[in-house]
Amino acid sequence: MMAWKQFDLIEPAIEKTKKLVLPFDIRLWIKLAIVFILAGGMQQGLNFSNVFRIFSEAAENGKHLLDAISQNLLIIIVVAAIVIPFALLLQYICSVFRFIYLDFLNTKGTSIKKSFRKIKKIGSSYFLFNVVISIILTPLFLWLFYNIMVSLASGDFSFWFFIDIGLIAILGLVFALFYFIVNHFMTMHMYLNGSKAMKSLKIVLKKIRADIVEFLKFWLVKMAINIVLSIFSLIVFLAVLMVFLLLGAIITLMVYLISLIIGSNALIIAILIPLIILFLVLFVLAIATATIPLNIAAWYWVIDYMRFFLRKR
Repeated sequence: MMAWKQFDLIEPAIEKTKKLVLPFDIRLWIKLAIVFILAGGMQQGLNFSNVFRIFSEAAENGKHLLDAISQNLLIIIVVAAIVIPFALLLQYICSVFRFIYLDFLNTKGTSIKKSFRKIKKIGSSYFLFNVVISIILTPLFLWLFYNIMVSLASGDFSFWFFIDIGLIAILGLVFALFYFIVNHFMTMHMYLNGSKAMKSLKIVLKKIRADIVEFLKFWLVKMAINIVLSIFSLIVFLAVLMVFLLLGAIITLMVYLISLIIGSNALIIAILIPLIILFLVLFVLAIATATIPLNIAAWYWVIDYMRFFLRKR
């Protein structure tokens, strides 16, 4: 049996991270954090906690949900017409910036403009790939959820009700596994070879089938790394949250005292709304900046491992 190459690559990834982020340069750290945020946090795939939370809430309100949909169908269509283009724009930004982030790590922080010119074709290919997958899967999931809502509303827990729940669970697992492969193997092949999405997907699936044991090793080590990142991110989140809550309380008190002197409640609203928005932006940026070394090390590890795996016969 082959050695665990995954562990051999951890130390080189840490060394590369040190060379990139040290000596400390706040501008570089913030730049990397912004690119990481725009890349969607280099999302790992389906978030099951959100899926099951949404489903449980919907299950409790099945009849109310169907009534709300039927009574507000026109509003839903109008909102969808506004939201969908925005969602597509956001998806395009995340798709392109995923490769810009990888290019940043390879080139040690080159300009966004240069990286964009370099990877815009593969970024666009990845965007179209995600759109096609969404077009295929979204109606299927909506249809299954609709069937479940109808059953919950009518109290009809027939054989097909449990079949629909089973299908959603199975599709969720398959979707999560599929996007684990897409977000690591396919996108890395696209970046390293300049290939389009479908071509890269076919190649990496063939390589995974040829060496399923190596794939499972990578999956296990990546899950362990994700756990470490999650714990560290939670600690950073709580620390940053405490600082921002303290600052927010001080600023809110100051604004309140000023409003008492002036005697205008409208002033509180006028000042607090932009401050809240600014605080939220700075809060997300602070967390991303504080966690950037670990995220960089994790992705250096992925890049080095994919170079090793994709070169294998």
